[in-house]
Amino acid sequence: MKSKSFKLVLNYIFCAFTVLLVILFVKNKKIVDNDVVINGNVLNNTVYANIIDLRLRNQKNYQISTDKTSNTQKQYNESDKKAYQIINMSGMWTKEIDLMLPQMTSEGIERIVSVYMKKNGGNKFVFENTKKALEYIDNTVDKSILKADSKRYYDLLADEWYDRTNDIYLVMVLFPNMSTERVDELVFSYTNETKEFFCVYKSLEYISLDGMDKIIFDYVEQTNDYGMVMAAIDYMTKEGQEKFFELCPFEISTMIETQNQNNK
Repeated sequence: MKSKSFKLVLNYIFCAFTVLLVILFVKNKKIVDNDVVINGNVLNNTVYANIIDLRLRNQKNYQISTDKTSNTQKQYNESDKKAYQIINMSGMWTKEIDLMLPQMTSEGIERIVSVYMKKNGGNKFVFENTKKALEYIDNTVDKSILKADSKRYYDLLADEWYDRTNDIYLVMVLFPNMSTERVDELVFSYTNETKEFFCVYKSLEYISLDGMDKIIFDYVEQTNDYGMVMAAIDYMTKEGQEKFFELCPFEISTMIETQNQNNK
């Protein structure tokens, strides 16, 4: 009887040990699966575990609306809803949307412009498509300024829209007509507040080199997420790039330098 009890205890111990090994295996596998990969190289996960955590938090922040009017009840009409459905599902600005603009509310148009810019980014084709929408978005800027100083007019218009909504993607539709200095300031303000860098990649050609230096260093200082900004360092000043290499983790810096040498 004692012998059977002893064997039973041993079986329980063996089973428990087996389960523990399985748990450890799965846990380790998850860690490997989450390794940071840059340019096809798997980086040390222990060193960059904080980067993964920060990216998850940044993504969560990105999903939270930063629209200053989000706490108010917005009344979208049927045209607003239909246009949003088209843009959100297809990412395309169709002729049907242009025809619906006069029947839409300003808030409804703001929403579809923001979604469209977020999906497609800043390029001449995108800006041309949304040109008509600008006429239907509420603004109080004196239009007489437009003839005297067009850049100042669009800077003021961008300030008004951004102050009201805090939506950089809505304001992005004005970037081609704005001063570079004001674009730099607004993008910096947005990334500084939201810790979301995605908008930078959607507006690269409108940000100055000096502005990019400021945006990247501020973002990295706050998030320690060097991986997120990698594709934007070519848009920094030469001095900014050199400083970035000095600050960024050794493994990433080495890989970037190797890639630059290969490109030469």
